[in-house]
Amino acid sequence: MKKLLILFIITIAILLTSKFAYAQTENVKPASRVGGTIGLQLLADGGMDNGFGLNIFLHQTISKRWFLSMNAGYHRHSWTMYSNGAKGEVIGNDIPFTLGINIFLATTGARPYFGIEAGLLNKSAKGSVFDGGLENTIAQSRGADLIIFSPIFGFSVPLSKNISLEGNVKFMVTGMSDGLGLRSTGINIGAAYLIP
Repeated sequence: MKKLLILFIITIAILLTSKFAYAQTENVKPASRVGGTIGLQLLADGGMDNGFGLNIFLHQTISKRWFLSMNAGYHRHSWTMYSNGAKGEVIGNDIPFTLGINIFLATTGARPYFGIEAGLLNKSAKGSVFDGGLENTIAQSRGADLIIFSPIFGFSVPLSKNISLEGNVKFMVTGMSDGLGLRSTGINIGAAYLIP
């Protein structure tokens, strides 16, 4: 968690610096957007059930096409297990925190974009067995941090002066001991507010 706090402080400093630099070099007023999405988390591991995810973000423009992003999320998934003949369930919780750089493919109207994000994933899991109607926790792991990379393809559609419809497909790639591996694919929809 300490790593996430340090990353958050560095991000705020970068966003403030970029906003100042942008104001000095462009004739277009810099813009910040804050928003959130909800969506499906399609897990790459076939033994796990697909889950859902919630994400919040801050986007800061650095030119007409480029913007920086800061993202935090909560992803939940589960899978069935058996212990001594009793059926159980493992609940997995992922908390990703990423920074990214993105480019709009259009500057007006519906604006598709793509980018890359990188950061940390804090993951935990809890296994429970239901035996005779009682729930018994048999395994629990907390606080494993992984480095993650997330290619992202998205769109932003203005709905009014300050509100936009947001959507994206995000691939979460984690650093494993034996190399990189796809953990999940997120399909998300939400909204953003343009800070005046």
